[in-house]
Amino acid sequence: PIMTRLLYSASGRLGFWEAMPKSDAFRSSLEQLLKAHSQAVIEADISDFADPDAPPLAAITAICDKIVARGNPTLVNPDFEGRLLSTQGAEFFQSAALVDTDDVGVRFQGSQLPQGSSNELLNAAQDLLDLPYRDEEPLPGQTLSTDLQNLCSIEEEWFYDSLVSHLGPCAAGFIQRQALISDLVDGELPPELSGNRVDFVLQMSRVRWVMEIDGAQHLEPGERQRDELRDRTLMSAGWRVLRVPASTVRSGPGAWLKENLDRADADESRSLGAAAKWCSVESATARSVVHRAAWHTVVVPLALQRCLRGLLKLYSCGALDAERHQRVLVVEEDAPVVADAFRLLLELWNLVHRLSPQLGAPPPSVSLHVVGGEGLLGTGPPVSIVDRPQGDYDTVISNSLLLGEGQIGPLSTRIAPQLADTAVRIRRAVGLRGERRLEHSESFRYDIDEDSQEQTDAMRRILQVVFRKREFRDGQAQAIRRLLSGEPAIVLLPTGGGKSLIYQFAGMLLPGMTVIIDPIISLMADQEASLLRMGIDRVGAVSSQLPAGGRARLLGRLAAGDLAYVFIAPERLQSEDFRVQLRSACSKMPVSLAVVDEAHCLSEWGHDFRPSYLHLPMNLQRYCSDQRTASGPTLVALTGTASFAVLEDIQAELEINDEDAVIRPTSFDRRELSFYVRQTSRRERPSALKETRAGMPRRLGVGAKEFFLPDRGDDTDCGLVFCPHVNGQLGVEAVAAQLGHSNYYAGDEPRSFSGDWDQHKQDLQRRFTRNRVQELVATKSFGMGIDKPNIRYTMHYGMPGSVEAFYQEAGRAGRNGREGYALCTVLYSDDSWEQ
Repeated sequence: PIMTRLLYSASGRLGFWEAMPKSDAFRSSLEQLLKAHSQAVIEADISDFADPDAPPLAAITAICDKIVARGNPTLVNPDFEGRLLSTQGAEFFQSAALVDTDDVGVRFQGSQLPQGSSNELLNAAQDLLDLPYRDEEPLPGQTLSTDLQNLCSIEEEWFYDSLVSHLGPCAAGFIQRQALISDLVDGELPPELSGNRVDFVLQMSRVRWVMEIDGAQHLEPGERQRDELRDRTLMSAGWRVLRVPASTVRSGPGAWLKENLDRADADESRSLGAAAKWCSVESATARSVVHRAAWHTVVVPLALQRCLRGLLKLYSCGALDAERHQRVLVVEEDAPVVADAFRLLLELWNLVHRLSPQLGAPPPSVSLHVVGGEGLLGTGPPVSIVDRPQGDYDTVISNSLLLGEGQIGPLSTRIAPQLADTAVRIRRAVGLRGERRLEHSESFRYDIDEDSQEQTDAMRRILQVVFRKREFRDGQAQAIRRLLSGEPAIVLLPTGGGKSLIYQFAGMLLPGMTVIIDPIISLMADQEASLLRMGIDRVGAVSSQLPAGGRARLLGRLAAGDLAYVFIAPERLQSEDFRVQLRSACSKMPVSLAVVDEAHCLSEWGHDFRPSYLHLPMNLQRYCSDQRTASGPTLVALTGTASFAVLEDIQAELEINDEDAVIRPTSFDRRELSFYVRQTSRRERPSALKETRAGMPRRLGVGAKEFFLPDRGDDTDCGLVFCPHVNGQLGVEAVAAQLGHSNYYAGDEPRSFSGDWDQHKQDLQRRFTRNRVQELVATKSFGMGIDKPNIRYTMHYGMPGSVEAFYQEAGRAGRNGREGYALCTVLYSDDSWEQ
């Protein structure tokens, strides 16, 4: 009998899909598919899965888990991806040319599938996830523990036998009995349903059915009301609830089953008929190139990341001993990923340990005997491919992507029946509940020596593996070292210099949460979207644009310790509701890092119309401190430019007076930008605007035919036109109209606008970010900190407020770093600021 289960969620995807043309809809569908299959369970016949009682082990496994489960799905290791696409995946794609970028990973320009649409690829992946792995090996049924067996009635046993008979032997592997409702729903349950179970769950890629056997007691009014609550809760989570009277089961449920199976829609029927059509994964991938492509480019990355986090959980709970050498037998029931998962985990563990050797938890030592396939990567722990067990093992791991809870694998049963019941099993979990809370660890700091080449190399490798960047830019590594060591910093790097990566990197390597103070909502949205593109979704932006329900859910995630990065406005720290949630989160997870983004606003706005900036340092220390130790987060201020007076203000407000804490680049020169200034009269200003814009392609030395066309992916030549006002002749709406479109954006709603202004801004920013809109007319606040690499020009319709302001606003172009890529223009007259 299964004594213990540990639920978790993890999935992975290829970064390669970013290079596919017009891939937004495909990536969205792919991510939904992977997330729906990310639930996993570890089963073992041990008394309990305990948290590590050794602080060094807890610290390093918490950081590794934060990295491995940073997104659902997240990007798999780029080395694994490159190996996968150059071997098993090479035959499936037509690639026009390899693109040389600063990113790590496989990037092709003009890549496309050789046959079939992206929808067919996703459908093929769903087929594979509904099949047994090998021919003539139907998925085994669930083995019930004694406790669960005692919950089953005789009618349930009859119904189960009939259900398996009607669905076929392969479907038995997708039937789960006595599943907890809390596992089926991703979210809070009504208190009345706590601990409740359902009789049967049939869960496949396109099928989510709950089947309940109703005895006479279900006719009572109180029981009917509870049934209705259960049904509403399940249906709101996407389950179809089917109820069959116990009397029908006793008289024979065949007719009832046939009637309800016949009601299956086309998608459900495809899953239910997958085994009849394809037999197995081996058969489908042998017969169909699209299914073969789906297995290697969709299913295998999912299997790898799920297994990777599972191994980390085994070390965390002591099922694998991190302090002594382990001899492990691995039985790969389907996708052979355990050896590669061990290799990637031990590399990551080693990198984190090199940055903080005082933690005293070096990478574990392990040797593997693997039945079923070694994997792709050739370096790592010793791996021997064996046909059967050889000697004694410290641990036996039975790994499967396709087998469900309580299912003993057919390969385990065949080659090692004496070990099958005692193996630690990694399996597909029933339900939809996500289990991705940050692992608890006390606050700690790294001990990093800037002269240590070993530590520098470790930081660079983490940059490549997690953030897929080849090298640090000027000032980034210096700032990150300070923050990881617990020392505050003020970072003055040019716009486009990679300031955001500093807190993203440091926050990923520190325990708990990072709180980022942003001055405007559009910046929060862009920073959140940037993290999502990197496969990091433990992130939330608390803003007024969230509907009440969405804000409540996000604050609940914050209080529960689900979020690694939290974006807020400075005013949010003055909200008592938010303070309560933040204190609750800090009681579970430390806030290790507090970021003041666009820190020049602290000086320029704090003394004027946003006094919340003046209380910011005090509030950050007060509400982000660990109540037990009274230790507050490390502070970092980021800005693209600051005059001496502004810098002094920042230092004074944040009480960062160490000169070594101010990090500047070796040069503020940006060779990717060129500049053009034109003076005109007020009367000629509108025509000069159009002429200057029309001349952009010529001044940049490119063809004009497609320059102003949107929706060309990263080849879209995007632009920003900055206006000094919201309304009037120099307002965003009027200037956009002069340029022949209505793509305008401002913090305040223009007087003539009709509709939902917040929704307009969200939609417009999303379309601009995705290159559906080529040009945007905006006030200077738009684009603050926004990382869009294909902005080729900015136009200031009026004189900027200062040299520093112009440098920052113009710097929103040319972020891809290519020399001479962008043109920054100023069009002004003596009365430019008249409204």
